[in-house]
Formats: sequence, structure tokens, C-alpha cells
Amino acid sequence: MRRITSAEASTNAGELEIDHGGAIAVDTEQLREVGARLCTVASRFAEAREAVGRAQALLSSSAQADPQVDLGALRRSGERVGMLGAEIENAGTGTLLMADAFEVVELRAQ
Repeated sequence: MRRITSAEASTNAGELEIDHGGAIAVDTEQLREVGARLCTVASRFAEAREAVGRAQALLSSSAQADPQVDLGALRRSGERVGMLGAEIENAGTGTLLMADAFEVVELRAQ
């Protein structure tokens, strides 16, 4: 990781111009680690969504379904878990792309 001052960035990076703030420091390895962790969490959400789906299917096919179980609410919960998982996966992918972008900026500034 290299610290880039705003003066260095504006003179060394061609079209990149940073004109506010002091030193800029981004640890791209930490960003990649965060992105990878987010993707791992997203896979856990996918597993949870599948488990909710299996539970819903099992309860729906049961001859004596428990009347206290709201199958519609269970389905909606599974959908919400799936949506949250997708959001987390998008955040993880975006974080990994951000790490790449910061690395390119650092290389250009050199």
C-alpha cells in the first residue's frame, strides 16, 4: 500500500484529479478480504433460502398441515432471505471490483 497525496495524484495520474483532502490510502487486500467474506455470507443466505423452501414444501405436502403455520408468510420469508442474499452478493462483488479500481488508480499514480 502506498500513500498518495493529492498533489501527486493530480500531476501523476493523467486524467485523474484529486483536489481535496490529504493523503489517500486504500488497502486493496483488505477490500478483497471484505468482498470475499460478503460472498461467503451470501452463500449462507442461499442455503437458508433453500432450507425455507424445503420446509415450505414439506409442510405443504403434509396431509395434516399445522393450522398455526402460515405458509404464505413462510414463502414470503424465504423470498426475503433470497433478496437479502442477492443484495449481499452484489455488495461483495462490488467490493471486489472496487479493490481492483483502487489498485488501477494506485498503479496509474506511480
